[in-house]
Amino acid sequence: MSLLLRSDTMSDLFFSYIRDELFTNVGQKFETETVKHEGYRFDYPLRWLRDPSVTKAIGFRRMKFISEAIHGFPFTVGFEVRYYNKEKHTYEKFEQGKLLQVSLLVNLETTLQAFQEKINDIYIEYANQYNIDEGEYHLDIIYDRKNATVKINKIEDLGENVYISTKYNNLAWYRFMRMLNQPAAYPVHPDFYEVENPNGTYENVFDSDAIIVHASFSGAQNSFLCLANDFYEKPTKLYEPPSGSISDFQVWFTTDGRKRIVPLYHAFYLELSFIYNYYRTVKI
Repeated sequence: MSLLLRSDTMSDLFFSYIRDELFTNVGQKFETETVKHEGYRFDYPLRWLRDPSVTKAIGFRRMKFISEAIHGFPFTVGFEVRYYNKEKHTYEKFEQGKLLQVSLLVNLETTLQAFQEKINDIYIEYANQYNIDEGEYHLDIIYDRKNATVKINKIEDLGENVYISTKYNNLAWYRFMRMLNQPAAYPVHPDFYEVENPNGTYENVFDSDAIIVHASFSGAQNSFLCLANDFYEKPTKLYEPPSGSISDFQVWFTTDGRKRIVPLYHAFYLELSFIYNYYRTVKI
């Protein structure tokens, strides 16, 4: 594949003509199961397909992911504590809500670790304040970037006489599930505290910091195109243009080159350039 060397506008790359095009999932309907197996399918622009130039190429410019929840969200946990009142010589119980802030301004691993630490700090606070020495109370969150999974294990081995138990707010849990890229319906009673058992292994976790982007037009191993949020001011990564009967291309995302991840709550923007000319050439 060849490309012209002369340019009036890009002296470093010597390309004569460049047309940029944006490909996005915004405003389009994609079936999740289809995307999971086939990727996102986009048609090449007609002007790319009809261009008569012999010397032409596709250039990569940028890949950008934007979460629907840009900054973060509040997470409310309802704590129930049963303790022994030494002054009254009796067991008493109270309920109290704790408001945490889940930040999305840092990477997912940091967010999950901070959430785990906040919950565990509250367990310790109540245990120390009310002399609760029966039972076991802690939250464990294990994030596996390569396999795109998050394992949650809330342990509340309640004591016989005293204990600490929790329930998560329905709306908060809905937002948490969306953060983990899980299918989630808006709760019927968003203000209720009904999530008692969050334990499980959640798959298809989308973390833009761990994402590898693939494209069918890339000749690299596993059709590698770029990493999430890569940007090239000038399109120096060049690929074969569409030819023959090929009129579309596919884009998909993985964490290890093989396991495909479908972002349910992220918009993505792939910017490509069509570079073409009619005369002198350079090898791609």
